[in-house]
Amino acid sequence: MIMADTVVKEKPSSAASVDALVPRGMHLCYEKVRAYQINKGRAITIADNDTRLIGADLIDSVSSDLAKVFDRLMEISLGD
Repeated sequence: MIMADTVVKEKPSSAASVDALVPRGMHLCYEKVRAYQINKGRAITIADNDTRLIGADLIDSVSSDLAKVFDRLMEISLGD
């Protein structure tokens, strides 16, 4: 969603193509987004100002961990 906003801002002529993939109402302005990793009680930003992206590797690893917990909870709820 950040990338969609960035692409339209950098190349306005691409707006129709980008909007076909990601509707305009779902675009996110990088400057208005905050993302943090909590590590040993400290909040560390995972936003990369150079690429204007959020640390995908960290999000992927957390998503994987949460998916494992969710799967296990489903197993327990279904009787294991």
